[in-house]
Amino acid sequence: MRSLPLALGLMLLTHPVLAQEAAGTEPTSTGTIPVAVIPLALPGGLYEQQTRLDAVLVSEVTECNLYKVISGNDLQAALGARGRGDLVACGGGTCLNEMLEVLGVQRVVLAQIQEKGSGYSVVVEMVGGPPGENRAELQWAGEEGQLEHVLRAATQLAAVPRAWHEGAGVKLKDLPQGATVYIDGRLYEPNDVGAIGPLTLGTHELLVEHPDYQEWKEPIVLGSGQLLEMPSELQETKIYHEWWFWTAIAAAAAVAVIVPVAVVVSKDPEPGHQVPGGDLGKIQLGVIQW
Repeated sequence: MRSLPLALGLMLLTHPVLAQEAAGTEPTSTGTIPVAVIPLALPGGLYEQQTRLDAVLVSEVTECNLYKVISGNDLQAALGARGRGDLVACGGGTCLNEMLEVLGVQRVVLAQIQEKGSGYSVVVEMVGGPPGENRAELQWAGEEGQLEHVLRAATQLAAVPRAWHEGAGVKLKDLPQGATVYIDGRLYEPNDVGAIGPLTLGTHELLVEHPDYQEWKEPIVLGSGQLLEMPSELQETKIYHEWWFWTAIAAAAAVAVIVPVAVVVSKDPEPGHQVPGGDLGKIQLGVIQW
């Protein structure tokens, strides 16, 4: 079994942002690589969250401690002063090269959130970054309120060197003995305190199975160096939820219905009572089924 706490400890020592958080200090932008962060492109249903999600994107890039960030009003003012305010709405292509030249920055961060099926696709790209390490796309099928965390993880993937991307994990509280845990379809064995790791940062699908509980599926998102603690929301299996329970009930009911009960009654007509249509003598009732 892997030692997750040790992996997380090493991450804290090597990751400057995490080290600052552990020391209780606020991360500051001490980087030297100039980078422009363009406002997020959002679907109509998320327009009301534009300001908050833009702030999340800028904050995450800033906290990398690698970049000198220009964004928001400062970005608009800088482009406006050079007569290129139109570049604020740049969504890619040749205008990015123009922005790099006009602002004198080395990199530009583009990000967008799109609706995809019943969930969302979150894409963050750092134009000018190391090839193969400057773009991240995460799929999210969970709650809309968790998109902020998905955006943070995607930004870390696109902006933080890959060497710092390990050490994430998940800790399941009150996990019952005998539970089987899968993450992205791969079987994992939790340690003595229910922790699993190290895992890559980003989005994952958690699946927990147990013979005495209902199957539990949950999408999760992990940041770099994060140990996500969550309760084990397993519900006991009720006997009347099982298909075999109702099959047995139906079978028993069917047997009870088709069992024939033979009732033969032989009875003489009572004195003074005449059976319509003539004297039939004894009335014979045969086999009754119900």
